[in-house]
Amino acid sequence: MVAASNLAFVFLAFTIVVAELAGRTPALVTALVSAMSLNFFLTEPYLTLAITKVDDVVAFFALAAAG
Repeated sequence: MVAASNLAFVFLAFTIVVAELAGRTPALVTALVSAMSLNFFLTEPYLTLAITKVDDVVAFFALAAAG
């Protein structure tokens, strides 16, 4: 199983591509949606917005801030 913090790099790459192609506002929206999607789908407990692991908290905030 791949850790959510590792999958955050995929979301970050997507955010960077959106920033290059579409600009600042779409990149910010993409970063927020990516962080929420990472949290909702890939962190335990699944399908909630709760985060129980410290690594996942760091990944969430790093992804949101990187946008």
